[in-house]
Amino acid sequence: MYNKLMESIIKKLRFIFPETKICLGSIEEEEKESFFVAGISQVSENCINGKRYCCIIKIFINYYPKEADEQYENRYHVLELLMKHLESISLENGAVIGSKDRSGLVENGNLKFQTEYQIFFLKNQEEEVSMEDINLK
Repeated sequence: MYNKLMESIIKKLRFIFPETKICLGSIEEEEKESFFVAGISQVSENCINGKRYCCIIKIFINYYPKEADEQYENRYHVLELLMKHLESISLENGAVIGSKDRSGLVENGNLKFQTEYQIFFLKNQEEEVSMEDINLK
């Protein structure tokens, strides 16, 4: 599930920013061009009722412009596009996942964007053994 979500996010980022490099997880080496780093920062799963669960997936997308003194307007434009296009994500199976929360922050000249997706699902649990089926010797 997590890989499918990240694949969909990377696909959308490549559509929005076709000229910009996108890395998963962390920076491998010093880059000479603007680039994005994207990944999952936190996952939590909560039982709602019986077999119904809610999985909360927090995603980070950091934008590193090629020049630290590049105009801030460019960062704000990137933030605006991320806010708009990551409001929902379509998975390969056709499911659409809406974002619960999105936020952006410019820190040390870099843009830090975060979004949170909630996925509701049923979990198949093994049948419980009834006490009636237990025999004492």
